[in-house]
Amino acid sequence: MRTFHGKMLAACVAVFAAQTLLVPKPGLIEIGALYGPDVVAGQWWRIFSAGFLHANPMHLGLNMLSLYILGRPLEILVDRAGRWAFPALYLGSLAGGSLGALILDYDVPVVGASGAIFGLLGAAIVIPQRLGMGWNGFGVAPWLVMNLVFTFIQPGISVGGHLGGLVAGLGIGAVLAPLLRNREGDLTP
Repeated sequence: MRTFHGKMLAACVAVFAAQTLLVPKPGLIEIGALYGPDVVAGQWWRIFSAGFLHANPMHLGLNMLSLYILGRPLEILVDRAGRWAFPALYLGSLAGGSLGALILDYDVPVVGASGAIFGLLGAAIVIPQRLGMGWNGFGVAPWLVMNLVFTFIQPGISVGGHLGGLVAGLGIGAVLAPLLRNREGDLTP
């Protein structure tokens, strides 16, 4: 997997395999989950490590399916700004999700790549809109709405993580959009 989204997908699967098969309990979740008091105590890596840990196979599967479906076309598009663009979008959204979780769920352990996924959804809304393709140019608006509803009705989901990732993705996408046009204005990958 030579693409950045492919590397992130592989990393999440490998970490999940390690956390379930190789590491004794409590293991990686305890040492890598986002947990406000530990972050404040200097364990800043949790802002990123939590995005590679997942609570169970379904959690991993849904996030990785979303990354697989959305990652490739979005990476192809934003790579027009440079090879740094998609990694900045993904990791910035992951960090934004962590910040949102720290604000709304400070003392609750949080894991999962969904903050980054929500960031990709946000970018997939704002980038086409800024490029004149309409606000649903990627066709992800129904997916985003469904995920937001699920975020608020399903117990145990980090509302802060999802909203923080979405806000970060909208912001990063808005910054990237003007950089994506080539000299002729062609937006096709």
